[in-house]
Amino acid sequence: MLKFLASVLDQMDLALEHIQKGGVHDARFGLMLTDNAIELAMHELAKNKHSELKASWIQRGRYQHTKELDEAMGRVFEAKLKFAKLEGLLTEEQARTVAIMHNFRNELYHVGLQHEAILPALSRFYFSTACIVLGAYRIRYFSYWHGLELPECVFR
Repeated sequence: MLKFLASVLDQMDLALEHIQKGGVHDARFGLMLTDNAIELAMHELAKNKHSELKASWIQRGRYQHTKELDEAMGRVFEAKLKFAKLEGLLTEEQARTVAIMHNFRNELYHVGLQHEAILPALSRFYFSTACIVLGAYRIRYFSYWHGLELPECVFR
């Protein structure tokens, strides 16, 4: 878990560096990095729930969202988003924001720069939303092992 958290923090730190530069290209990179951090967090949530249920047949039998969990373990963003909402990582409003921003990110990534006038503001907005979501991420366990290398930003 520590390595995952450090990796997401490092990515968000890099996103912030780009966003603070204020340019449209940096805003684009910042938005893409922010979106990826959110997607990684949603996937980690699904992985953790999957591991938790695998370890306890009692909980597995009582769990109501097995189908949604199985779908979230795949590559489909919408399935991860639905599961994260079911598990309480995201509110309805945050989920709508993430869905819209993910579609916007896909457009930026696959089509290139568009909406230059609003892109810096959108990247700041998405970053602040992501900070709220990631700040609410429930840590189920915390471990450290000898030789674990963490990004430099973790120690600032």
